[in-house]
Amino acid sequence: MALKYYNAAAADPDDIPNNSPIHLFHDYWLSIKPEGQLPGRQHIDPAAISRIVSWLFLVNVLRDETGELDFAYRLLGTSNVNLVGLDATGKRVSEAFEPVAARAIVSHYRETVGKAVPTFWSTDVPTEERRFIRCFRGVFPLAADGRTVDMLAGMLVPVGETVRL
Repeated sequence: MALKYYNAAAADPDDIPNNSPIHLFHDYWLSIKPEGQLPGRQHIDPAAISRIVSWLFLVNVLRDETGELDFAYRLLGTSNVNLVGLDATGKRVSEAFEPVAARAIVSHYRETVGKAVPTFWSTDVPTEERRFIRCFRGVFPLAADGRTVDMLAGMLVPVGETVRL
């Protein structure tokens, strides 16, 4: 089953509530970021983000010989899987989403890789009950060498989902 993806648009991080898992992960990402470099997967300590780790997904950045980028899901947290109703671990974006949705997501991921800064989005996510849940998505670049983005960390979280501080 390929997932649909609706009306994604860039979001202002200031619109994301302070106690949203995305906002909390953004704060964490900034705290582990070496000065003048990007953090890598090796900097992420799941125990340090235990309250929000179930929302985390990791995406491998794949580069072909021409430098063209593609993306494959390495890990999806249980809250993310429950939200979308599918575990896409091991699948490329094009395998997990319908073509129009895959192109949009790949475009967003490429933007994050190209800018090497976190990006934020809002979108409606369809559910099995044929209703939509408004969500925020944060995508965070990771680089094992501190420079070349080789992985993305992300979260797709319903707008009203918060963590008790």
